[in-house]
Amino acid sequence: MLWVLGRITLPLGIGIVPLAILWVWVLADLFLVPVLIPRDGDGLRSRLGQGFAMAALGAPARADAVPADA
Repeated sequence: MLWVLGRITLPLGIGIVPLAILWVWVLADLFLVPVLIPRDGDGLRSRLGQGFAMAALGAPARADAVPADA
């Protein structure tokens, strides 16, 4: 959306502002995404592991889960 707005308003001289914001955002993502993906993956593995452990013990994965036969 910022790219479209910037490209449309670039001939008026104000399109450089949204394009500059977009480039800052892209550069931040370039360095932040590789750091955040492993963190999120670790948290997901931890949550999934807890769910599998609960299922192996025969307990519902969530406290508010209702058995299928109820």
